[in-house]
Amino acid sequence: MSRSLSFALPFVALAGVLLSPAARADEEPTARRSPKHAEYAASLWEFLHRDELPYEDWTVVRAELHWPFGPSAKRQKTYANSRAVSNTGAYGAVFVSEHFTDGDAEELLGVAVRYRVKAGYDATTADWYWAYYLPDGTVVKTSVDRPEHDRPGYVTRVEDGRLWVMSLDDPALESFVRGTPPDKHVTRVGGGPGGATVKGTSGEAIDLYLATKPGFTVRIDDGRYWVFRTGTEALVQYDGGTPPGEQAIRPGAGPGGATLKAPDAETLDAYLIAAPGFDTVLLDGRVWVLRSGSEEAAAFRKDGEPAEMVTRPGAGPGNRTVRAVDRETLDAYLKALGLAE
Repeated sequence: MSRSLSFALPFVALAGVLLSPAARADEEPTARRSPKHAEYAASLWEFLHRDELPYEDWTVVRAELHWPFGPSAKRQKTYANSRAVSNTGAYGAVFVSEHFTDGDAEELLGVAVRYRVKAGYDATTADWYWAYYLPDGTVVKTSVDRPEHDRPGYVTRVEDGRLWVMSLDDPALESFVRGTPPDKHVTRVGGGPGGATVKGTSGEAIDLYLATKPGFTVRIDDGRYWVFRTGTEALVQYDGGTPPGEQAIRPGAGPGGATLKAPDAETLDAYLIAAPGFDTVLLDGRVWVLRSGSEEAAAFRKDGEPAEMVTRPGAGPGNRTVRAVDRETLDAYLKALGLAE
């Protein structure tokens, strides 16, 4: 049963937090945010567990509900405040999702909180703030964190020059966040970003990390990579055991020459040109590249192609022509995709 929920969330000036410098890649996961932001994330957790109206007394909504922003899980239970129940996209809407292990033994792995703050808060997340916590309230990751090597659904740590990657749905997450790497792990020498050595709990975990891009969720089935836009019904159905009836297939286009599959060709094209840290648009067969969150990206969304540009014919994914507002952006994009030194 839904109970009335009239409150003002403990909003701290997060717009200022968004402008804080990116953290160093070798910091602990819990040290990637400013003291002000850490205080906010902790107060949000306390607020949701207050005695007079804990989130467990909110309305339970679709268990398989997915969003395009923030972490999701194959098995989750989601609660919504009254604002979110009446309008899922309303400002002031809050969703709390409990994530469980994917198996017969149901175990709580963590809790994801999503809060739509206010108009103009953050265009890259459609004005949603999100945070992911361990069951005891320890902050694991938030939408404001900007660590190097970041990928959606993962936390990372660099130790002795090696990149550790950990999925948010991995049972070893808690010990990893507290600074203890898993005893059993796989090492892939030179297989990471920029030729870095990568460590993870399994080869598939590393493969999924390397294949993950902002806005997309990847699943591996019999050596083939399924690609979905995050937050789509096709992904929900796939995780429920029903693959898409219509499929687009690209043999050899995936990591290491693997086959890529998706519900449609448009999803595959968008995935292939995407790169962490960049907004990409396929326009008239050419790839436009802009840095995520930049003024140029906002202007492109509003006004279209700029008058001045840098063009590199045939240099992009699938030998497509690539365009950017400056040479530095274009070079960084091609390097991120491994198409340039």
